[in-house]
Amino acid sequence: MSDVSSRLPQKRFEHTLGVIEESAFLAKIYGADESKAKLAALLHDCSRYIPIEQMRQLADKTLFPDKYPEDILGVELLHAIASEVVARQDYGVCDVDVLKAIRYHTTGCDDMSDIMCIVYTADMIEPTRNYPGVDLLRSQKENGLYRIAYLCSEHTINYLYEKGQHIHRSSYDFYNFLKGKLNNE
Repeated sequence: MSDVSSRLPQKRFEHTLGVIEESAFLAKIYGADESKAKLAALLHDCSRYIPIEQMRQLADKTLFPDKYPEDILGVELLHAIASEVVARQDYGVCDVDVLKAIRYHTTGCDDMSDIMCIVYTADMIEPTRNYPGVDLLRSQKENGLYRIAYLCSEHTINYLYEKGQHIHRSSYDFYNFLKGKLNNE
């Protein structure tokens, strides 16, 4: 863990610890593998502060090429791809579920596993996050994994839309995947 902390500013590492804590909690209540959730949470932002050119080079080595490569814009999305590669190359992670949870923690995608949904959600609702609506999201975390992930996805899409920012098409895929899951419950 100290190696990861040395890659991140203190505030980002505190966020990472919060994601670990929240991922462990969600894994426990939803019967997912807690150790996988915690490992993905630990490494989800491990490349957040490397130079963007290095992120682009790492992204070329991903196991999970982007369905919509033209949508990868900037650090906000690129760091997730780079972190998946670093988790594999520098930390020896080979579990596909863990790697995908790292890779898709920003956008989501269709056909997300429970571990992937857990890390995505934990990243949004961990204790150091402070934005309008986070308390409402936190209050829903025990009402079903797909439900809270859906609410987080909906919040993200609405936020980006209101700010006039680009919305990655994988985020829509994730939203629709979750909507389908909820409609089939």
